[in-house]
Amino acid sequence: MKRIISVVLSFILIAGCLFITGGAYDTDFKKSEYPLIVCGGYSSAQLCDYDENGSEKIVWWMDIAPVLDDVMKEIMPIIRKMGYLDTGDYESIRQLLRPYLYKYLGFLQCDRNGRSVQELHPHLDATAEASRWANLEVEGDKTLANHLEGEIDENNTFVFGHDFRMGAEENARRLSRLVDDVLKTTGAKKVNIVAQSYGGQLAGTYISLDPEKNGKKVNNLMMAVPALGGATLAYDILSDQLDVDVNKLIEYLEYGFLQETDFHLLFEEDWLNIVNELVHACYPDLLDIAGYWPSIWDFVPYEHYRELIEDILDPAESKDLIAQTTRFHETYMAKFGENFKKAQAAGTTISIMAGMGIPAVTGSRVQSDGIIPVTASTGATCAPYGKRFADGYSAKGPECARSGYTHISPSMEVDASTCYLPDNTWLIDGYFHGLERMDEYTRTFLLRQALSANPIKDIYETAEYPQFHTAASPAFVVHAKFDSSPEGYVGSKDSSLILKNDSTSPLLILDIAAKDSGLKFKTPFRLIRPGETASVPFEGTLPKIQKVHFNLTVTYQQLGTSSFTPFGQRIFDFTIKNGGTVNSSPYRVYEDNTTTTLPQAISLTAAKVLDRTGIFSALGSLLTILMKFVRFFEIMTEFFKR
Repeated sequence: MKRIISVVLSFILIAGCLFITGGAYDTDFKKSEYPLIVCGGYSSAQLCDYDENGSEKIVWWMDIAPVLDDVMKEIMPIIRKMGYLDTGDYESIRQLLRPYLYKYLGFLQCDRNGRSVQELHPHLDATAEASRWANLEVEGDKTLANHLEGEIDENNTFVFGHDFRMGAEENARRLSRLVDDVLKTTGAKKVNIVAQSYGGQLAGTYISLDPEKNGKKVNNLMMAVPALGGATLAYDILSDQLDVDVNKLIEYLEYGFLQETDFHLLFEEDWLNIVNELVHACYPDLLDIAGYWPSIWDFVPYEHYRELIEDILDPAESKDLIAQTTRFHETYMAKFGENFKKAQAAGTTISIMAGMGIPAVTGSRVQSDGIIPVTASTGATCAPYGKRFADGYSAKGPECARSGYTHISPSMEVDASTCYLPDNTWLIDGYFHGLERMDEYTRTFLLRQALSANPIKDIYETAEYPQFHTAASPAFVVHAKFDSSPEGYVGSKDSSLILKNDSTSPLLILDIAAKDSGLKFKTPFRLIRPGETASVPFEGTLPKIQKVHFNLTVTYQQLGTSSFTPFGQRIFDFTIKNGGTVNSSPYRVYEDNTTTTLPQAISLTAAKVLDRTGIFSALGSLLTILMKFVRFFEIMTEFFKR
């Protein structure tokens, strides 16, 4: 029964995530008159075939309804087959699912040289009229532009259609044809480009085809969570090391629902292993379908692509595919930083915005946004996931544009000095891949850098958009920064902590702890209404040191919500910037032991409530826990009755 519940909940969460929408935008800037070209993420573009009458028909779009229909038809056989997973009998599950994999994905196969077996093509031609946003009838063609709606000129916005299976260079040359046709059709001297994820890899490759020439054609290039250096997903799939972190995947969906990220805490680890078992059962067929897509090979990080070619691809059978992906890795991926600087010199304003602080949902324990490693999206140097740079760590990259700026994240996990563009890269801790519309910082920054006539030139220009930011989505409930220092830092001029309620419910602050900082917070109890802030003064002596990290933990309770846990905790990273330096040691990392389990959090908070407000408040909070779990099982019972 646990397995059945976990599968059903997964479908509910995934289906629900398809309908996520963003909030209102703050666009207080003068908009550029240049045309905008939108480059969406992986698989966001439609693919077409021709029917028996020679008419074009769309064969690829993420329409989940037919899939769910087939699942419901086979629900009883699926339930019966679940028992085989416990015995390791993957073949039985594979035989059940295989017909459906090939039914819905088989037509996407490529041969061993990366050529499409079935003759498919992008739905959108690489011309201005065919791709003009106002003319598009298929909703899927407007994937990324959908959350730009209301802010763009529909007649002056164009959507790039790609074949996501093909290589980055091939798609970049197609993008080059679109740029030229948009310039010719509109009479504009330049275009703006906003690109997301895989679209970022394509836009970056387009610029790199000829940085000096293409740099003169592009005014603003805004890349959000770009897959410039690949994705761990490709490496994990091709090396048969896929280990889906389902708990983190559910947290990803919670972030998209704009709900407090606590639903995943209800799942036991053994419930979640079912997903990995299903993937393992279907792995041979998945590899047969997608294993020779050129784009999958272009997604392999630079440091791994040679070893995988030797392990998987036959030198004779896959000669052309090997040559193609080798050219991409050596000519483009290895030189993005160099090529971007040339494009900047030619007149392009380039901005890169990426997430950090999240392990890849494919199981790779690396700094990422859940999908793309920070090293790949930005070129930054990262400490191993779950560890940090040593106190006093010195940046590895060359001197930056501003003397004294370190490019080290407040969490002491990311060194942005080695980025493709250190002074034009913005990193957000807790920002999940592709969900920039869920945070006021990320969505307004994307709009500003893509559409503005005067985009922010670098990370030093305004305190409104610091290089390092902590995600402030309603899913994370509360946000914290000190009153006088840049976000993520604390110094001698600070006298209080500023807390903001980012949720839609009243927030009761129960405790604030800043271990190893020397700071103690006076009367932390605060009731903060949605959207409002509160100032909490502190006492104590901040050490006279630089580049030293500490964690600040805010414990709270949301009032009048359906949150599954009665107490919440959010842990913030801060770096002390207050005078002298500690002895800088060689590059090394130290363990991060800040993780608090749910039972520990409840116990610790209950103890604090007892100590501060008395036994009755504590009993009331514990009763809340019981009522929430009872309500959850009532909901599930009603679901199965239907």
